[in-house]
Amino acid sequence: MKEKYKRFMAKSDRRKTLKLLQGEIGTRLGEIGNEQLEKKKMIGYWILT
Repeated sequence: MKEKYKRFMAKSDRRKTLKLLQGEIGTRLGEIGNEQLEKKKMIGYWILT
């Protein structure tokens, strides 16, 4: 019984860490996307002026 429970906990922990990692990667990608957007805005602004 204990072994099964341990295995289940390990699986759920792994899933949690995976989800956390995905979240971190997602936020990082979002940051990079925002930076690129800002750069594009600046370039567009320079072209307009």
